[in-house]
Amino acid sequence: MYYASSANLPAIVQLSVSDVSILREQMDHYLQTHSTPSLFAYADFFSLLGTLDSQIIHGLRKNPAGKRSISQSQKNVNEIISFINRHLTEPLTLDLIAAEFHLNKDYLGRLFKEHTHATIGHYICIQRVNLAQSMLAEGQTVTQVQERLGFSSYAYFFKFFKKMTGISPSHYRKTNMKLIE
Repeated sequence: MYYASSANLPAIVQLSVSDVSILREQMDHYLQTHSTPSLFAYADFFSLLGTLDSQIIHGLRKNPAGKRSISQSQKNVNEIISFINRHLTEPLTLDLIAAEFHLNKDYLGRLFKEHTHATIGHYICIQRVNLAQSMLAEGQTVTQVQERLGFSSYAYFFKFFKKMTGISPSHYRKTNMKLIE
């Protein structure tokens, strides 16, 4: 079972045996491509989860009977993820997110990890690098991306990006920039 948020309504989707088989094949392919754990592999993994979430939401629109109630903790995690994604360009800390949701920060950390298998800090890093990659591929300069994402210096952004992806932001931009007409 996987849960997703569709039109701001939480939902649980029961995957068929064939869907689970397809998902396992995709994960096996992912694991073969990224045989050793790396931050780039985690970025690809969260991207894969985003794709999966989109497919689940698409399935819910086709078959709304899949909607069921979910626990409050699952609703909280959906709301936290949504909040993080809306505020990626702002400073985000565990304390700030906990205060936003009126939760104890230790409880919040455990809750998030229980449902996503990642820490909030790691999730934020992955999402920021995904956003940085999109911005670079759209043609924004490294400096523009660094400033928009709130990094205090070019050097810090460079180090962060290279650690997460294995390549420099300028190299990523050169090899992935979409043709702008």
